[in-house]
Amino acid sequence: MSEEWKQRRAFALHKYLEDGSYYFGDEKRMIYKDERRHHPVVSAKMTTVNESLEITGEGEKQFLGSILWFSSNGDCKLFSADEVLTVSCSRDTYDRKLANTAHFSQYFRTPPIIARNEEEKTIVEPYIEPTLRAQSHKKAILNTIFTDYADYFTSIKGDTRLTKQTMNELLERSENRVHRPIFQHIIALIDESLFDVNFSYIPLHGDLWTDNLLITEDQSGEKEVWYIDYDTSGQYVFFYDFFKFMWNEFDVNNDDSSVIAYLHGEYDDYFARVFRVFNLNYDPTLRASYFGYFFLNYMLDETSMLPFEVKRGEMIDFEKKLLPRLTKK
Repeated sequence: MSEEWKQRRAFALHKYLEDGSYYFGDEKRMIYKDERRHHPVVSAKMTTVNESLEITGEGEKQFLGSILWFSSNGDCKLFSADEVLTVSCSRDTYDRKLANTAHFSQYFRTPPIIARNEEEKTIVEPYIEPTLRAQSHKKAILNTIFTDYADYFTSIKGDTRLTKQTMNELLERSENRVHRPIFQHIIALIDESLFDVNFSYIPLHGDLWTDNLLITEDQSGEKEVWYIDYDTSGQYVFFYDFFKFMWNEFDVNNDDSSVIAYLHGEYDDYFARVFRVFNLNYDPTLRASYFGYFFLNYMLDETSMLPFEVKRGEMIDFEKKLLPRLTKK
């Protein structure tokens, strides 16, 4: 999405935005009013740059947003003082968000939908103010994540949405198989024994990392983990989200601590636990292979609606940053 497109989109959404001057954040992922620069959504990664645009428009405001975030799937999220408005780019993404919320809210702590408008394809949720930075408490919340997912896997084992397939079958069926030559290095990373294993594929978040986790504390001081932004959810191999978390932290946050911990075996007990849910044995000698399997699933997946061009750019990063570590003897 170009900067020009984002400007046009922002002007088109003026009825959901407070009038005034807005600034582009780093990488042009959002615009925000100057007084919101310390908001957690902005301050976590963005700084004011010397570009601004004026948002004005006639008519009554339907939402008092002061931050506009451009999602990778084309949707837009607007933040007011206490609510988040999602404006879907299509009926399909609108329906997917409703379906995702209905499904995942049964198993994970997610913000509830408090209003929706089918005609305008808008959904309103409460804004959850994080009281602790997820990045700073990553080790502590990983235990919560593994526990939440193990409970989810146990609950969904008999669900009709659970399917089983081998990687060889996915390689044969996926339309992205035509790109096989460009991810041949990833295929070579995976132990041959894993290509014929019938792994369970289930609905998963698809983009798990600290930016999509909100950490709050209840009145007794207990930490609570909120899961947000299921924009790229899809049908993935059951261990997908754990590796997406590690990869996102490394690739985007330049934090390789989770990758190092995994390769050193610190998560072996966690993985053995979730593998047992599906009556499978986790083999710690295949740590690099499991990581490669996850990324090959990412490249072949067609359920998340993420454009292949986006994946191809990420694959370049994967081969440059992580592949040398996974193949190191």
